[in-house]
Amino acid sequence: MDLRSAVNLVESAQKQEPIKMSPLPYKKSALEPALSEQNVNVHYNILTKKYFTKYEETGDLFQKAGALLHNDYYWACMKLYDPNNKPSKEFMNKIEAAHGSFSKMQDAWLESALKIQGNGWVFLMTDLQIQTVQNHVLKEGIILAYDQWEHSLTDYDFDREKALKQWWNIVNWNHVENLSLS
Repeated sequence: MDLRSAVNLVESAQKQEPIKMSPLPYKKSALEPALSEQNVNVHYNILTKKYFTKYEETGDLFQKAGALLHNDYYWACMKLYDPNNKPSKEFMNKIEAAHGSFSKMQDAWLESALKIQGNGWVFLMTDLQIQTVQNHVLKEGIILAYDQWEHSLTDYDFDREKALKQWWNIVNWNHVENLSLS
C-alpha cells in the first residue's frame, strides 16, 4: 500500500467509513512452492483477517495501523511463482546503482532479515534502501515488504534463510516498480 492509500485509510477511519481487507490477488495455491496454500490460508484468512476484525471491533486504527497496513500490503507484494523472477532491466539498473548488484541487494536483505530478533518486517523503501522494524511499527515509503514472522516460516521448518531465498521467486516486481515511480 502506498502512502496515498494509507492516508485514504486514515481519512476513511476518521469519517467512520468501514475499512476492508483487500482480497488476495491470486489463488492461495499460486505462491507454491515458495509459500504453501496452507501457509497462505493461515496467514491471510486467520492472521491478517484478525487485524481487520480487531479494528472493526475497536475502531482503533492507530493502535493497529502497522498490522493492518503491513499485512494488507504484504499480499500485493507477491505474485505467481516464477523461478526466473527478476525486476525489469530499468529497475534492475536502479537496484545496481543503489546496491552494486541485485545479488548484493539480496545479500543485504538477508542480512537485515537475520538480524531481526523475534518478529518483524524487512522493507525496501522508495529510496531503494533496506529497513527493518520489530513487530508492526508503521513505516511510510515502503515499496516491498517481507514478513519475518514465525508463521511465514513454517514451510521451511523456521529456516529464515531458506524461506527468504524462495520468496524472491514470488516478488511482484511490477507492483514494486510502479510504487517506486509514484
